[in-house]
This record gives sequence, structure tokens and C-alpha cells, in this order.
Amino acid sequence: MSQLKTRLFKPEYSILLIILAFGCVVQAVSGQFFTMNTLVSLCRSMMLPLIFAVGEMLALICVGPDVSFPAVACLSAYVTASYFKSIHYEGPIVLVLLAGAAIGLAAGAVNGLILAKYQFPSLIVTLGMSTFLVGFLNGPLRASNVMNIAPAMENFGRSSLFTVTNAKTGLQANFPTAFLLVIVLYLAAYLVLRYTMAGRGVYAIGGNVASARSAGFPVRAIIFGLFCFIGLMAGIGGVVCTCMNYTYNMPDLIGSEMDIIAAVILGGVRPGKGVGSLRNAVLGVMLLTMVNNNLLLLGIPLYWQKAFTGAIILLGMIASVRAGSKKRAVRVSA
Repeated sequence: MSQLKTRLFKPEYSILLIILAFGCVVQAVSGQFFTMNTLVSLCRSMMLPLIFAVGEMLALICVGPDVSFPAVACLSAYVTASYFKSIHYEGPIVLVLLAGAAIGLAAGAVNGLILAKYQFPSLIVTLGMSTFLVGFLNGPLRASNVMNIAPAMENFGRSSLFTVTNAKTGLQANFPTAFLLVIVLYLAAYLVLRYTMAGRGVYAIGGNVASARSAGFPVRAIIFGLFCFIGLMAGIGGVVCTCMNYTYNMPDLIGSEMDIIAAVILGGVRPGKGVGSLRNAVLGVMLLTMVNNNLLLLGIPLYWQKAFTGAIILLGMIASVRAGSKKRAVRVSA
């Protein structure tokens, strides 16, 4: 019985219930939520936030928030879009993704080096990196919108695994091939966290740095490697965003950090506590994406979007905290 209570009080179950309740409300009002084209559109909208959320979850669990990933993604997106457009690249998309990943990894390595060596607060370091990269893009690089991207990038953005059609409305939705990349990145993060010493070290450092160091974890190496991986994810995310939008546009990425952090925390990740999982991040992203995509179906004007989203975040976080406190109470009583 105590094990059943422990499972029911997990934060992810609270968020899952909110997701189901919200879906039922949208279905009751519009009758269009539980349709294949809506669900495919939801998956499409979740792609980029999921890539960023995986990296942000790792940062929050280990050392604290990373607010530089949109700027890293912008740098990667602009450089790759400009260069491969200039050579009219039509080869395999893997080369473009690797180039974006390398740029992101380099920026993440700078974050990781500073954090590992000087142990400054991650918020301050990544905020400084974000400001520097935005200034670098607007200044020396003179970054502007990149239209008519390379054929290889546009083809990747347009490619789909299958198409679904709503029999009632006739609306179609394409399930993008790029979603397979999201699955690969998710599995890579899962395997590292689950089966490697570095993954266990991420949680150990988040729980207590001194204890992790005493247990023999190479704290500095793990932090450095972690931010290299986060930068790599951001670089790939920037390329994917450019491919899916068929253009590079800085406002598509800058300013998304607060929504991603909110989604991860909403999913039950506890910043600086060494608590959280990938499924928590996925559920948080799913809920916020559902809210943002379906407000119009509920008849809520767009100018109420931020207020409504904020209310959902607060309710979800309260449910998560209450579930966590009940879980601790169950352990004590057991």
C-alpha cells in the first residue's frame, strides 16, 4: 500500500492528470483535440522545446539554470544557414547538423570551463554568455534574416514520415522526419544518465557537491562535459529551427529560455536539488505546448495567453510541490 501511495504522489502523475484534464476540456469545447492531425501538430510544436528542455533539465539538476542556450542556438543557426546557403549545399543534412553541433559545443565548452574552474553561479555565467553572443551576432557578424536557405536544409525541414487528414475539417498535418532526431537525442541523454558514471555524477553534484567530490566523482570534468553536451543540443536545436521555418530569424529563438525553464520546473524538476528526470521535462513541455496551441480553440484571446500560461505554471508547480511533500510524508510514515 505504501508503495502505491509513493507512486501516486510522484510529481509526474500530477502533471499527467493536468494534461489529461486540459485535453478533455479542449475536446469538450472544440471537439477537435483528440484527432490525429491535432496530435501530430502537437508533436511538431514540441520538437524544438524538447531539444532545449533536455539540456536545461540537465543544467537545473546539476548546477542551476542555463539561460544561454537560445543565443547559442542563434549563433549555430546563423553561421550554418549563411555558410551552407553561400555554397548552395545539396548534400546530406548530417553534415549541417554536425556543423551546428560543433558550434554549439564550442560555446558550451566556454560555459563549462568557467563554471568548472571558478564555480560561479550558472545563472550569471550563462547570462553573460548570452549577452556576449547576441552582441557578437548583431555587431561583428551583422546577423540578419537568412532567407532561401540551402536546399539540403529546406528539404530536411519539409520532409515528413507520414501525413494525416482530419475527415471532418479536411485539415492535414505532416509528421516531420526531424522528430526522429529528437528521439535520438532523448535516448542519448537517457542512456548517459541511466548507465554511466557521468550521469550519476550529475545527480550527485546537484544533491551535494562536497558529498559528490568525497564519493570520488570528478566534479569539474562532469560539469565541463555537461555544458559541452548542453551546447551541442542547443546548436542542433538552432539548425532544426532554421530547417523547420525555412529561414533564420533571431526572434524565433531569443527569449524562449523562460518558457523552457518553466516547462522543466513544471514537470517536477527541482533546481539545485539533484531531483528530476527526462520524463518530467517531456511532460512539462507537453503541457505548456498544449496550452499555447489550444487557447484559441477555448475562445481565449491571445493577449490572455501569458496570463493563462502563468496560471497553469503556478498550478502545476503547486501540485508538484504538494506531491513531493506527500511523498516524503509517506516515506516517514512507512
